[in-house]
Amino acid sequence: MKKFPADLTGIVAEFNPGKNYSKIYVPGSFQNVPFDGLDTKNAITSSKNNKIYEGYRYFDNDNGEFVIIRNPSSTLSGKLGDTDGDGKLESNGANIKVGKGFYYIKVDLNNNTYVTEKQTWSVIGDATPGGWDTDTDFTWNNELNMLTVKLDLKPGN
Repeated sequence: MKKFPADLTGIVAEFNPGKNYSKIYVPGSFQNVPFDGLDTKNAITSSKNNKIYEGYRYFDNDNGEFVIIRNPSSTLSGKLGDTDGDGKLESNGANIKVGKGFYYIKVDLNNNTYVTEKQTWSVIGDATPGGWDTDTDFTWNNELNMLTVKLDLKPGN
């Protein structure tokens, strides 16, 4: 019995096709044109339409920064930042700072707060090169703009 095709190259899973979730935008230093407030691909969404937004972003250097805007804007009009670094959003506050890495970002506009959590994604198991002793990390692929992992799987769990 085969669970997956032999070659998974290029398979992209589209989650919740056709759904129209409310969005806010996260322009920042990670963009090709830093802080491009018109780049709508950098949205995070509220799946319950409750003003709590979640998403992921990769920052490619130790001096990563971003802001929150409610609507696309070339001038970052209405930007929300954090001057004190205390997790509270302020109108026209300072850029939010993060280190290099892949981050989960959660913004709660009901309370004007945010959380950033650095994430490491990996696979582990007896089918992977490291078995159950060593996980195999995903890495960021700038060309594809996504996390990727390349490994030879063998029969196992």
